[in-house]
Amino acid sequence: MLPRERVYAALEHREPDRIPWGEHSIDYNVYEDILGRETLVQAKMRTTQAYWYGRRDDVVASLKRDRLDLIRALEMDIVFVNQVPPGGHQPTPMEQIDETTYRNEQGDIYHVSSTTHDLRPYWRNPDAYVAPTLEGVQEQIDRLDEEPLPGPEDSVWEFVHHAVQEMGETHFTMLMCGDVSFPGFGATEEEFWMSLLLEPEICTKLAELQGKRMLRQIPLFAQLGVDGIMPCGDLGHSRGMLASPEIYRQMVYPWHKAMSETAHAHGLKILKHCCGQVW
Repeated sequence: MLPRERVYAALEHREPDRIPWGEHSIDYNVYEDILGRETLVQAKMRTTQAYWYGRRDDVVASLKRDRLDLIRALEMDIVFVNQVPPGGHQPTPMEQIDETTYRNEQGDIYHVSSTTHDLRPYWRNPDAYVAPTLEGVQEQIDRLDEEPLPGPEDSVWEFVHHAVQEMGETHFTMLMCGDVSFPGFGATEEEFWMSLLLEPEICTKLAELQGKRMLRQIPLFAQLGVDGIMPCGDLGHSRGMLASPEIYRQMVYPWHKAMSETAHAHGLKILKHCCGQVW
């Protein structure tokens, strides 16, 4: 069986010649150990700084080369692809406070993690945070059809088109995309989760906004030539769900169901990503 045939057989409950496999995220050190060269693919702070210094095209070129070479080297069946920043992308560099600490324009503090080596949020400036309102979220929902979507030939799909052209005939191409996860809000982590209980009406509307945005994108995904999508929202931690099953069923599940039905109607498979213990 070709890798693509193997994945389709498994997803359609037919027996493949062997268990198909793929990864949705691999860090730079694995690329460098196996390929024997430096990479900008998921190179954490190195990738962040490359964007700051106007090296967007270098990052995308590294992605095109190294992602596909690693998949070939490890004999994966699934080619995981993703949207990239548009051509000319160059975000404003954060202010460096010390060797590992940075501050953005809103006053939020970030640290370079000693464990993961990427830039992680450490402290959020509460004075710069503006909480959503029910009226404001509804207004965004009402204006959704006016929001522009990137066309299938937009530069954000540069890597996707390259991967489909290079490996789409033999391998299963899977687009990592947005999702609907628990729709909390707040200036702190604690406020985010408490809002699900204290402001359920606003949170339900935030889930609707996320869900309807996702539904608008699925027909576009189908035009890219990929075989399936991976919605990447997490729902669990190491010991259980991040919020109760009741909150999931009320706020999130209706949109997961609608997303699945829409994707299947457009000929796309779904491989749902979900970190954590959610049994």
